[in-house]
Amino acid sequence: MYVKCGYLESARSVFERMPEKDVVSWTSMVGCFAKHGFLGLAHECFREMPNKNAVSWNTLISRHIQNGHDLLGQGGLSAKAIQLIGLMPMRPDRYGEHC
Repeated sequence: MYVKCGYLESARSVFERMPEKDVVSWTSMVGCFAKHGFLGLAHECFREMPNKNAVSWNTLISRHIQNGHDLLGQGGLSAKAIQLIGLMPMRPDRYGEHC
């Protein structure tokens, strides 16, 4: 709710006080920062994540695309989004390769 209302500091405070953080809570914070245009903080949080999954990667990449930073060509992909896709440890399957 804090994120939805734009209260990033409150969301961060709750996150930092959590005794155990899982991939869902970490990904939520990455999305929180990125959604509100704080991509630097989103990357910082992403780097600190002990475990990442496809949703974590997708959250960061999709926010780069939605924020439209450094757009390349007609596809609307940013240079940073393309770089992140290349760093992913997993590869798209036949369902995700056209996304």
